[in-house]
Amino acid sequence: MRLNRLVLRNFGLFRGEQTLDLSPRGGDEHRPIILVGGHNGAGKTTLLEAVRICLHGRLALGSRVTDVTYQSYLRERLHRAADLHSAAAYASVGLEFEYSHLGKKSRYFVQRGWEPRGGAGVKEGIRVLRDDEPLDEVDSELWSDFVRSLVPPGVAQLFFFDGEKIKRLAEEETEALALGESIKALLGLDLVERLQADLDVFSAKQARRTARAKTAGRLRELDKELKRLNGELEKIEEDAARFGDEHAKLGAQILSVEERLAQG
Repeated sequence: MRLNRLVLRNFGLFRGEQTLDLSPRGGDEHRPIILVGGHNGAGKTTLLEAVRICLHGRLALGSRVTDVTYQSYLRERLHRAADLHSAAAYASVGLEFEYSHLGKKSRYFVQRGWEPRGGAGVKEGIRVLRDDEPLDEVDSELWSDFVRSLVPPGVAQLFFFDGEKIKRLAEEETEALALGESIKALLGLDLVERLQADLDVFSAKQARRTARAKTAGRLRELDKELKRLNGELEKIEEDAARFGDEHAKLGAQILSVEERLAQG
């Protein structure tokens, strides 16, 4: 996997559309390293954030980050110029890279864009091109799985980091633990833990399904019993109506007999 260019539009400190060429100058394969320098606050870390957000979206912030937190993050990354009172109406990050699979090299360009909507939310969209051709809807939906297979979110910090990140890794225990977890993920050692967690979730879902199935079965039995009782009630009401008619006829006959007896 080789990164070719990064395209930012109204992202963080970068106003308008800005393109960063990451290809070796003049196609010199013997000098494949691109150095990006700048003063503090010039936007170096923003470039790394853009790459990770473009590739992983919400997962770039962590596996436990909620949609609300992620949308708040995206709103904060809308460019706000010093002379403007409002943020940009739209922002996007795009990344072009090359990837070889089974001996075939393809060029991908993925662009993730968003715009603010009512409240504190954002409307986010993603566009993926492969060799300048848009991927169909199914492939776009599988984009996250594809990227995770290339660079898992937990391992991304091993590839996209700056000097401040290195300092934190050296000084903070929590960062060192996170690095250890990332290395486990890189080596595939986290699969057992993930499998256990997935099995726990699956077991919980199965238990809920079983409970719902039992409840549904009981409801069907009660519904069947209710229909039976309603049928019996209708029969009783029909019998009561018939008995009422017979009672009225007998009453009329008795009254007629009594009248004849009274007349002698």
